[in-house]
Amino acid sequence: MVNAMTIADKLQKFKATLKLQAIADRAGISRSLLSKYANQGSIPPADKAFALANALGVSVDWLLDDTQAWPPVWTDRNRAFENAEPESDAA
Repeated sequence: MVNAMTIADKLQKFKATLKLQAIADRAGISRSLLSKYANQGSIPPADKAFALANALGVSVDWLLDDTQAWPPVWTDRNRAFENAEPESDAA
């Protein structure tokens, strides 16, 4: 059985290894908006979901589908984050 993960759960997993600001910058959205998706589980509109999935190197389907678990199927776009520093709680 697959453990369900919401968009907030998935973004929290990314936050463990990536800076939210780096993700937001790459997706072209504000950090506060990204935090809303990561902390409140708000569902982004289609254009933001596409930009966020593209920035993370995952499919929009994986990002928004609560039945798909971690880890995602990575693409080459993730390589930009391979050596990224973890998000600090102070930010």
